[in-house]
Amino acid sequence: MAVKKKDSNDTGVNDLRSGILLHIKSMRSSSSEELAKHFKVTKEGIRKQLIGLEKAGLIERSADRSASTGRPAARYSITETGENEFPKNYDNLALQLIEATRRKLGKPQLTKLLADVAEAKVASWKPRLGNLDLREKLEKLKDIYATDDPHIRIQRNGSEFLVIEDNCPFLNVAMREPAICSITVNTLRQLLGLDVSRIERFQSGDGRCVFKIGPRKVNTGDFELEGA
Repeated sequence: MAVKKKDSNDTGVNDLRSGILLHIKSMRSSSSEELAKHFKVTKEGIRKQLIGLEKAGLIERSADRSASTGRPAARYSITETGENEFPKNYDNLALQLIEATRRKLGKPQLTKLLADVAEAKVASWKPRLGNLDLREKLEKLKDIYATDDPHIRIQRNGSEFLVIEDNCPFLNVAMREPAICSITVNTLRQLLGLDVSRIERFQSGDGRCVFKIGPRKVNTGDFELEGA
């Protein structure tokens, strides 16, 4: 007896979405026809899911040139962004690298390593800020972790500004190695030429990090290490 094909509405949307990603990853690439057959859903149901996944940047489409005749079929593969949907263990790796640097090379070399990271970020960001005023620069720097980051806010406090970070993308590492937070502090200090300090921090149980941008100009050449 033939199995009746189901529309995607008959299947948990999230389960189907995850299943499609997993199948494409395991097969390296797949077509909509192959996916419809594998999940026993309609081609239209699969097509809707593929459109959503492609718009989210999780998969990309390419033409299958292996067919000798007819119009090349579209094949889908996982993008670099899509790879992040699968379990990764970057936190432990980062912690091991920081711990090994401190243990084997000492605090001065750890400081130099983190300073080099900050300098690279400064070099990347400096051309984007140009001759903007302070408020405009801070608005741009809301993207310092991710483009259109919804978790960073700018607030004026008298002659000072506060950069409020409600979510830390490196929280698991930062809770055990606060030294990496020095990268953000020093990057902001070098880009703005002003005094920057953390007045609230996740490590202290504040539930967020708040960077205070003071009006005092500072020497941006010195890298200050915190929490190490």
